[in-house]
Amino acid sequence: QAANLTPHETGRLAAWTEQDFFGALRQQERPDGSKLHPAMPAGFGQLTDDELKALWLFLRSLPAVATGTR
Repeated sequence: QAANLTPHETGRLAAWTEQDFFGALRQQERPDGSKLHPAMPAGFGQLTDDELKALWLFLRSLPAVATGTR
């Protein structure tokens, strides 16, 4: 099952800041120090700040959905 990337309180990104998100994609490591899943393309870390910001804003705009629901 894929990680919940919606802003729901059970979502993986719910407590992250924009800075946490940028760092995770650039270093392939979550704020808690754990590594991102290998399926997450390392190329996301090569995106510009503007591109990462757009991706962050898109993810934050998604409807909040609890894990395991649709």
